[in-house]
Amino acid sequence: MPGGDYGVGYAWSLLVLMAFFWICLALVAAVIAWGGGFAWLSLGRFAGGGMLVLGFLVMLLGSNLGVSRGLRIFQLLTPINAVATPLVLMLAFAVLLNDPVKAITSPNLIKWDLGSVFALNSLVLVMMVLSPFVLRLGRLLSM
Repeated sequence: MPGGDYGVGYAWSLLVLMAFFWICLALVAAVIAWGGGFAWLSLGRFAGGGMLVLGFLVMLLGSNLGVSRGLRIFQLLTPINAVATPLVLMLAFAVLLNDPVKAITSPNLIKWDLGSVFALNSLVLVMMVLSPFVLRLGRLLSM
């Protein structure tokens, strides 16, 4: 990564590109939801939409925010999560938008893929919140 003013420009370009990417994914999710592509949630229109928005926000925050301190395994999960979440979302949305592919793909495959990415992002977010407390508790217990 470049330093100085070039580093600031580099960071801003990454932030703008990530925001553009997630806005495009949100639009695609809205198109799929409008066409009934998420009917397998079967929670009703309002509750299903709320679950979709909540799930999308968890995936957005979990894949873009990383764990810098804490347990080593969660530090290793952060880069994997940053790559896996957009890939799984793009593949699931491609299947849900394409009717011939959707007809031959098992709905359970899409559910498991989206569910596993949601669980991974939830775990990353929980660890981001709990890691300062765990580190502080570890320091207190080691005294």
